[in-house]
Amino acid sequence: QRHSNYVEADRYYEILRDEYPDSRHLEAAFVLGAHVKQMSYQGAYYEGEDLQGARRLKEQSLQLFPVSHQNSQIRQDLDEIYLQEAERLWAMVDYYRRKNRPRAIAIACVRLISEYPDTGYAREARNLLNTIDRSELTDLPELPELLEQLPQSPGAAPEAPGRQGPPVKAVSSPDVSGRATL
Repeated sequence: QRHSNYVEADRYYEILRDEYPDSRHLEAAFVLGAHVKQMSYQGAYYEGEDLQGARRLKEQSLQLFPVSHQNSQIRQDLDEIYLQEAERLWAMVDYYRRKNRPRAIAIACVRLISEYPDTGYAREARNLLNTIDRSELTDLPELPELLEQLPQSPGAAPEAPGRQGPPVKAVSSPDVSGRATL
């Protein structure tokens, strides 16, 4: 881990968690294992398995070690992972937008809105759904109810997305402030 070889460090922490559950280093294996998994995550356009694994380990750490002095940092990391997962879905929306696939855009937007409703990405997904021609969206499940809840402004361009944190390559990332903490 000191040499930034997060994949190899993850393997060692996993061995420690799986084969030595009575070790006095078990808490560190969970906390640091989750950290190296999160550090292994390469971004929104890459596989998200490391991100999901980091989230699972951090949640397990909170359950297994409720009085740990690391819990505050773990909760902050879970908030960051939540936003990174929303960013992954936004990258999918952006991909379908570049491919000019309105039905796929709508499906990805609905998923983003339902799974990450309190993010800036969901707000931008709502705006984007308003710009899609409704005739393109016939026979899509969940969409009629969601479209009824959205303000009617056909042809309105989505507001310019702001950025929070480091810039994201090739993805227009909306302002992600306003996330409720765990």
